[in-house]
Amino acid sequence: MGNGYSPSNDEQSSSIAAIRSELERALGDQSFSSEQELQDAVAQKVAELNQSPVTDFQGLSREQMHRLLHAPFDAPDLVRFAEGIEARPAATAFRLLEVIVDAAGEEGIKLTAKGNLPRAVVFEAKEALKAEGLKREWLPGVIRNEDDFLELHLIKVTAGLARFMRKERGRLKATRATQKRFRKGEWAAIYHALLQAYCRQFNWAYADGWPDLRIVQDSFAFFLYLLHRFGDEPRPVSFYQRCFSQAFPAALRQVNEEEVLFPGDCPERIVHNCWSVRIVLRFAMPFGLIEEVGGESDVPWLKGEPESLVIRRSALYDRVVSWGLT
Repeated sequence: MGNGYSPSNDEQSSSIAAIRSELERALGDQSFSSEQELQDAVAQKVAELNQSPVTDFQGLSREQMHRLLHAPFDAPDLVRFAEGIEARPAATAFRLLEVIVDAAGEEGIKLTAKGNLPRAVVFEAKEALKAEGLKREWLPGVIRNEDDFLELHLIKVTAGLARFMRKERGRLKATRATQKRFRKGEWAAIYHALLQAYCRQFNWAYADGWPDLRIVQDSFAFFLYLLHRFGDEPRPVSFYQRCFSQAFPAALRQVNEEEVLFPGDCPERIVHNCWSVRIVLRFAMPFGLIEEVGGESDVPWLKGEPESLVIRRSALYDRVVSWGLT
């Protein structure tokens, strides 16, 4: 996986131009007795600008946005994760991990020749979600094996990255530390580790067919900030799509004409749909951070396009994400 999001040349040029314009306005009429005095004044003003709210960032500063993109799990003064979890979280991703760990037991799970979970575990995972009323992404077809059950496959991969599980001689085993955590009910630590591995180690572009667009994954904490600001009221996904495009307009220019999948498609539609699948369907929903408003079935936005889904932040969100913003 890459090292994360890096601003494009266009974004860097735009940001530099904006700062230069502000500097000219702020310092243009001042006189300085030395080159050092000028440099000090410029440095001070640049620091002030980097810490000032930016309209396109919905009130975040450039410095805050940089930290959310590059080191969200290392910015406790800005955002903290999973500290409010005291009980076992009701979330699809967590429940699937629990099924895998339980099935592993002491002996591990004997994998198929292809390296997949056996059908019995796949069926158990499907029934576990159904029993707790947890939704999964709708895909056409019947679930017969791991290849048919995308969420289960992604969580199995993530569990390996988080070192919850390891493969040994054709078996998938839970590490001793993982077994101990589940026995002791260390729900916050388990959820935090799974969340961090999924957001920072697992490649969201894996097997989804959309353009790479790494900025979508790296902006996950910005979406959580948007939920903090606006998620108390039901809002359509299209609202959050527009916020993303406003904050990261260069994402539209990263889509080549060759990547337009259907006649009549445009880069904006490609980016918005990619964002909706990765952020809404395969991140926020399975981790229990949002809830669908008015949804009657297990099939998100079955009656329309992704932007027709109406969401708000969930009760679990308030236990998972806490902000240090004033």
